[in-house]
Amino acid sequence: MPNRPENLINVEGHPLEKILESLTEISVAVVLFGLNDELIFCNEKYKSINEDIRQELTPGTRFSDLCESVKNRREISGMTGDRYVEERFRRFRKPGLPFDEKHADGHWYSIEDHRTSDGYFVGIRTDITEQMLAQQALRESEERHRALSDLTSEGVSIHEDGVILEANQAFADMYGYSISELIGMSVLDLTTPEYRHDVAGRMTRNKSDTYESVSFRKDGSQIPVEIRAKQIVYKGRQMRVSRIRDLTETKRASQELERRGASLAEAQRIGNMGNWERDFVAGTFHWSDQIYRIFGLDADEQPPPDNDRFLSIVHADDRSSVRAAARAAARYSIDYRIVRPDGEERVVHEEAEIIRDAAGRRLRLTGTVQDITERKRVEQALIASEAKFSGVLDIASDAIITTDEDGNAQMFNQGARDTFGYQEDEVLGRSIEMLMPERFRDGHARSMAGFGTSGIQSRRMSERNDIVGLRKDGSEFPAEASVSRLETGDNILFNVILRDISDRKRIEREITQAKELAEAASSAKSQFLAGMSHELRTPLNAIIGFSEIMAGESFGPLGSEQYKEYATDIHNSGILLLDLISDVLDLSKIEAGAMELTEGVVSLNETLRSTLRLVHKRAETNSLHIATNLDPASPLIRGDERAIKQIVLNLLSNGAKFTGEGGTITVSSQTESDGGVSLTVADTGIGIAPADIAKVLEPFGQVGSVQIQAHQGTGLGLPIAKRLTEMHDATFELESEVGVGTTVKLRFPKERRLGPEDS
Repeated sequence: MPNRPENLINVEGHPLEKILESLTEISVAVVLFGLNDELIFCNEKYKSINEDIRQELTPGTRFSDLCESVKNRREISGMTGDRYVEERFRRFRKPGLPFDEKHADGHWYSIEDHRTSDGYFVGIRTDITEQMLAQQALRESEERHRALSDLTSEGVSIHEDGVILEANQAFADMYGYSISELIGMSVLDLTTPEYRHDVAGRMTRNKSDTYESVSFRKDGSQIPVEIRAKQIVYKGRQMRVSRIRDLTETKRASQELERRGASLAEAQRIGNMGNWERDFVAGTFHWSDQIYRIFGLDADEQPPPDNDRFLSIVHADDRSSVRAAARAAARYSIDYRIVRPDGEERVVHEEAEIIRDAAGRRLRLTGTVQDITERKRVEQALIASEAKFSGVLDIASDAIITTDEDGNAQMFNQGARDTFGYQEDEVLGRSIEMLMPERFRDGHARSMAGFGTSGIQSRRMSERNDIVGLRKDGSEFPAEASVSRLETGDNILFNVILRDISDRKRIEREITQAKELAEAASSAKSQFLAGMSHELRTPLNAIIGFSEIMAGESFGPLGSEQYKEYATDIHNSGILLLDLISDVLDLSKIEAGAMELTEGVVSLNETLRSTLRLVHKRAETNSLHIATNLDPASPLIRGDERAIKQIVLNLLSNGAKFTGEGGTITVSSQTESDGGVSLTVADTGIGIAPADIAKVLEPFGQVGSVQIQAHQGTGLGLPIAKRLTEMHDATFELESEVGVGTTVKLRFPKERRLGPEDS
């Protein structure tokens, strides 16, 4: 009989013959045993699910023999061995209701056994693995749902006509009430006024709804919420159940997302880089705004992007390369040219990657495009400059040495050859430790090992330790050096630039010695001036006193008016000389570091008033107007009152000396915005040229103006005032303009300002 199944025996002419022929290749497993319990037929599906006994599934094999073969390899309802055989025989003799059986490979099968009316046994095995897995997934989903419901962070309330009947703990925590406090409250009491009308209207419509609102918490604060509500029958009555979600973090996250989106767009604009994505599932293509700008397109005027549109922008000579890159791998990187609508060619760099699901199906292709036109131009220029670089290395006077990771020299330029006295072939391939004294080699090895793993790209080695080089002739020399790390593929190189600083060290020593000599001379000068000034004061006080007695004719007439005039001149000259000596002594003390402040609480306003009284008579004599603008808060500072009076007196004396008749001197105090205190003395005098300001702030510095030289002075008033100011940690600012006047402002830092309680 043609096409007769090979598993069919003893059924020729039997009605089963045609049926079994049709069952040979179906997806359901079928087996047939005869009246003597011998296997008559099993199809290919039956063999595949009984792979461990495939060789024994031949016509004529008895059922009992098959059971013995698998009794220690199969399990049904937890039974193996003889119990398994017994159970299988029981079902074989008297088939019952269908049941499910799980095999060791994880597949589930529905088992249906039948006895025909003439005694044949028919077994049908249906693969129900997907169904069982779906049921298991459903059970797991239901279990997860129940767990999530128990642990949900969303608030849930049940209310009737807006009156809360029940609420969960999450709802209570969200609103800051206890559950007992919430029962009986109206939902509208928890809603801000601008949303109450909307919420009330939604409750009356009696339908499922999702909307946003703003609620009050118990403490009066407001929270944005999302409400999902629907009608339910609860306890036999129509109720409304609402699930409330706090949107505070969502709103904040949304705002942050918008901010980050704006930052990303700005970063893309700055970096001239855009991103794109092609979604294979949705069939969409997205370009960021920067992509449009790179391509020279207006996003608002373009149709949605697609692959053909993109390829039309790619330079015709580069399209095949772009297509090949996209097909070649899941991730690719390529440079190619584009042509903008105005005909301009640009070069871009693209990085892209295919995202797949767990089954390997393509989900989307995502990538970035960066305009690298300028970088390419720079690279071309760099290639051109590299040819020059090798020549530059050989004419550089510094020693330039390149080593590998092990410290072996790979390059040794002419400067290095001149510095160390070695030829290139004597050094290349050898450790550069030969170029340093032995006592420094261990430290160098540790330093380079740390530098190699630090991730730092460059370091000035001489900033940490002294560098000493060793010449071929054995002589040593001080040096400064820097090292940089260069990664070239899989290799790491270190570039060392070293300079012999023997001459610099010698010059530094000479400068240090000269400085020490100058400081010693300055100290000796200051000490001499201090001593001399002190010695001059004693006889000078006598001269001033006696000349004053003579000019006043305290012991009788001198006999001639001319003698009286002489005595007056002697007195005035003595006063001037005493002022000079006092100024010299003060300046000498300051420069010698012998001047010390006696600090206490100083009222700037009172100090200014008392100092103004000292120059009041002189101001009247010169017909000067003195104006004050003092801070009513009367700022207090920590300082030396005598020194501050001397500063102000010097400034006022200068102002009175160089301000013409009818001029004005203005004195002011002010609390600054940073908490400090300022004191200002301004005059409308002859002023100082900006180029001369630095000169008048130096001791004995007087400018060449005829008007200024017409006034007697030592040139020490302003320098002393400046130094005393700086001793108070204050700043001394002088501004002046010829013919307009001079303004001096002292700024005392906030650390010196005191409160009223310190007075």
